[in-house]
Amino acid sequence: MKYIYLLQDHSKPYVAWIMGRASYELHSKRNGLFQQLSEQGHKIIKIVLSSKWTTLPTISDDCHLCHSWNEVIVLVIILS
Repeated sequence: MKYIYLLQDHSKPYVAWIMGRASYELHSKRNGLFQQLSEQGHKIIKIVLSSKWTTLPTISDDCHLCHSWNEVIVLVIILS
């Protein structure tokens, strides 16, 4: 990724991770990074940026699908 936007808010007990489809698939595997971080007590809101997917393979409250950077920006504002 060319640009990384970091917003740190210590009042929020989670972090938002914006990633592509391939990263989401890799880290969502059983015993993958997301599971390991969750077991350590970290809360991650996953934002998947993909123009090809119409739905996420896993439905959960902490995972969102966006099709453009504009959608990501709107979602981050809503979640803030």
